[in-house]
Amino acid sequence: MKEEDDLNKQRISKLCDIEFHRMREGRDQFVVMMTTQIKTSLVMTVQMKSKILSTILVFLRNLMRMSRELRMKEFEVKLDII
Repeated sequence: MKEEDDLNKQRISKLCDIEFHRMREGRDQFVVMMTTQIKTSLVMTVQMKSKILSTILVFLRNLMRMSRELRMKEFEVKLDII
């Protein structure tokens, strides 16, 4: 399971700038930041079990599509994996 999580983190990192860091209580927090020129922002928080880390890939793809539809150029996503 650890190997699969690491592989998914690598895949996500290829999609965007992302930081993986440990929070207290053993939680992983994934901070996703994608930036271009125009300043518009959206903050979304999603909670899911770490076992389904791969679903973040689908979430990010949908978010990127939505950002294009809404003509958003900058947004921040915070995912707490619990």
